[in-house]
Amino acid sequence: MHLSYLSLKSIIWYLEPNSRIQLSQRSPAFKSIDFQDPLQIEQLKINEHSLTINKTIYKLEVESSLGSRAIFDLDQLGSVDLTTVLEQRPEEILVDGRSFRWNGNSAVKLKDQSECEQIRQEAERISGIQDGEEKDRALNRFRRRALIYQGNFLRGYARTNPTAPQVTMIQIPISYCIRLTVGNLHTEIVGYTLKLHDAINYLARSLLGGRKNIKIRKLFLSCVGTIRIPANLDLQFKHLEVRGVNTDKIVKAFQPLIENLKDPLDIFEIIDKDFAQLTGPIYQSARLLVFNGTYQPYQLADKRNIRFTSALGIMEEYLGLYLDYWVNNRKEVGTCWTFELDQESEARVFLGVIKKDGRAEQCEESSVTFPIDKSAEIYIYIQEIEIGGVEQRNRWELNFTVRAKS
Repeated sequence: MHLSYLSLKSIIWYLEPNSRIQLSQRSPAFKSIDFQDPLQIEQLKINEHSLTINKTIYKLEVESSLGSRAIFDLDQLGSVDLTTVLEQRPEEILVDGRSFRWNGNSAVKLKDQSECEQIRQEAERISGIQDGEEKDRALNRFRRRALIYQGNFLRGYARTNPTAPQVTMIQIPISYCIRLTVGNLHTEIVGYTLKLHDAINYLARSLLGGRKNIKIRKLFLSCVGTIRIPANLDLQFKHLEVRGVNTDKIVKAFQPLIENLKDPLDIFEIIDKDFAQLTGPIYQSARLLVFNGTYQPYQLADKRNIRFTSALGIMEEYLGLYLDYWVNNRKEVGTCWTFELDQESEARVFLGVIKKDGRAEQCEESSVTFPIDKSAEIYIYIQEIEIGGVEQRNRWELNFTVRAKS
């Protein structure tokens, strides 16, 4: 039975995105029709070792002959590869987020923590083996793996502590492969002939390359290792969230995709308390900026609509500065800065501090007004809001707005 062109197009419209992608890879006839209609994706997540399309994750891991798995490229001694020089190619986006540091969410720390947990689980598994020969083989492999882990941990410590003695390791024979896992249904093992970032680049090109006008509600980006993807992916996203560390590098590197947007972002969200770079067209064009860091008012001078999702530290340190800035520097009618707070008591304390300012007028229980000129005023108020998601909960907002005088 052969479906008509129109029937096939109707079916394509209702297919889940991952099903469309997989069918297009298997059938050239289906692909020729599929590529004519934009792919509709609710959420796309990209990091150094995986792509997630809606709820399906395409995950790459480096797996060793000793049983360990890592989400970062490894050197010949089984440690995170921090020394390979990366080539920036014109047709690709490259983010190098590698760091020698052992803190925060650095690749070295995450690799060490993951390997430590894997070793613990392997020790528990071996303790339950009844067959003597099988147990001896497992213990032999386990001892080599634990020795490599200890040596690499000391190597990492020596890198970040100049006074520490340097570590010389005897190389234990290890072979590697790349494990590709698609959701919970498919696993494929291939030779470790490509670095993970090259494999991610190939994966992104295979899944999304060649398609026009891929519509995405929300794009998530994060990187503690290395990301390499094609620069010509036509991703049209409304909400961009950049999370973790290296967010300034990510925003700069992904500029080709941002410049390719047909419409301004509805929301641009930075989840990184250390992020400091607030320059570039995206900060002017996005309709709403969402931060969880601390910024001086002068850094935000030309930003229109802002939401701070972690505002306690900001408010304690900069409340007076924000108020002075808003009173002394006229902003457009409709400008709104919102500070989220956990408790009603916090919101009322901050509002109480603002009400004590001598320039305040029309102090109400939950609001206060400051005059700007004959046509506009600053209206500051608090309100309770409901936060959606897995855990429904209520928070409070302190809002700075500019409104026309009635």
